[in-house]
Amino acid sequence: MDATKIGEMVFLFVVLLSSFFWLFMYFDIGEKKEKARHISRYRSVAILIPAIREGKFIRRTILSVLNLKYPHEKYTIYIALNKSSTKETIDTAHSVESARVKAIQCPMNGKSKVMNYVLKHFIKEDLFVVLDADTLVDDKLLLRSVPFFDDERVGAVVSAVKVLNPKTVAEKLQHYEYLLSIISRKVLSAMAGLLVTHGAGSTFRTSTIKKLGYFDDSGNPTEDLEIGLRLITNGYLVEADPKAISYTIAPENFRALFEQRKRWYSGFFVNIIKYRKSFFSKDNARLGFFVLPLVFLSMVLGIVAIIAISVPAYSFILNEYLLVSNTNIGFALSNQISAVPFGISQNFILGIAASVLGIIAIYYALNYSGIKLNKYKDTAGVLGYIIFYSFFLSFVWLYAAVALAVTRRGYVWKIAT
Repeated sequence: MDATKIGEMVFLFVVLLSSFFWLFMYFDIGEKKEKARHISRYRSVAILIPAIREGKFIRRTILSVLNLKYPHEKYTIYIALNKSSTKETIDTAHSVESARVKAIQCPMNGKSKVMNYVLKHFIKEDLFVVLDADTLVDDKLLLRSVPFFDDERVGAVVSAVKVLNPKTVAEKLQHYEYLLSIISRKVLSAMAGLLVTHGAGSTFRTSTIKKLGYFDDSGNPTEDLEIGLRLITNGYLVEADPKAISYTIAPENFRALFEQRKRWYSGFFVNIIKYRKSFFSKDNARLGFFVLPLVFLSMVLGIVAIIAISVPAYSFILNEYLLVSNTNIGFALSNQISAVPFGISQNFILGIAASVLGIIAIYYALNYSGIKLNKYKDTAGVLGYIIFYSFFLSFVWLYAAVALAVTRRGYVWKIAT
């Protein structure tokens, strides 16, 4: 057996082991009956909504927050308006002001900067929720998230995000991506390795974020990833609740999706470099020896798969497409049938086994998310996700890596001033 075949077999064997691991972890998390969490006391909560150009949609966001099933006197809404917020956004924010809704015009631009400004000068509540101005929340969000903070080690709780009314092809593919992320985030939180505290309804302990020095406002492309890493590396837990639900507006076309993801992925590289000392660190063994290497390896293999399509030197990987989603969990789909027309090789068996396990994991994750599957529509959607969407994301990973190497900085939101 030549070196190429051996390398191919090793590659497939690693993918197979990874597929087994994630499938078993999904089963372990999915079959556990989560203990009922009851609120021991209704902590005061601030809902922090940074805004710049959300226009009238912010009104829908505010109305969804005002409908939360939580004592009204226990939570206050703070709209953090950027210095360059559009007139429509400013006018809409002020039109919904009340004793419970405060619109604050901040003297600077930048999501992290305006959030820090409001945190420093206005928010005194025990907890605060970061909520994008175009995101809606389920009315039980606080009832689900607040009980976690009875454990003093918990620094943040992440909601389960779903796509609001997906209609276009790009939105529907993201719909599956977001549903798959629900169980993967629960798995990562169980391993004390959930890194991203997204802006679509994550809840934080106010005193902890102030103690750690607030959000990184130095131009970090993904402050939600940075603060998650900072929490974990300082010994705090980041939890995920699959029933604390929020709904986000996803990019409606692939051009907008590309712009969003190149910022997210360049931010991943920026923050992985920033926290590189956490790799293989004994201070947090599960993070340093397992989660961070796994996340990084998934991203690297996704890039290698894209390169393999164009570079003949890596042609052996062409038959083992490693599909990498933004959850950083790889699913392998083998194309060995065309490569072995007259027989079945060991690599063919490994590839098929990894593919079957990966597809089972996908369907199990979709069932875990609580949606009712349609055997025709959802099968077509999953195939589109596997065959096209994951490769699209891997291409963005490659683009972000190359661009970051050239420019030495991540992509950030461009704000006209």
